[in-house]
Amino acid sequence: METKEKVGLFVKNHKSEIIAGIAVIACGYFIEKRNIANQKLINELMEEISNLKEENQYLKSLCEVKDKFFDKAISESMRHGGSFGAQQMAFKRWENVVN
Repeated sequence: METKEKVGLFVKNHKSEIIAGIAVIACGYFIEKRNIANQKLINELMEEISNLKEENQYLKSLCEVKDKFFDKAISESMRHGGSFGAQQMAFKRWENVVN
């Protein structure tokens, strides 16, 4: 029997195992491809989270600077008898009581 005939006979006798093997390999390939895509998405999301944390820290520090300037403005307004300064100081005190 020739090699070609042996291969043909083998394929004929083991058709279901060969098909199952191909199916398993194909499933493994698609699962791996999906895992790579998911990992890429996870990495992009982690980078975005990191960027948002940095931006959040920047905004917090900016608010602290703004609050210091606003406190000076309130004080200056109150020294000159301005009602806005008194109103803002009262609001600030009330906010501290509530929080």
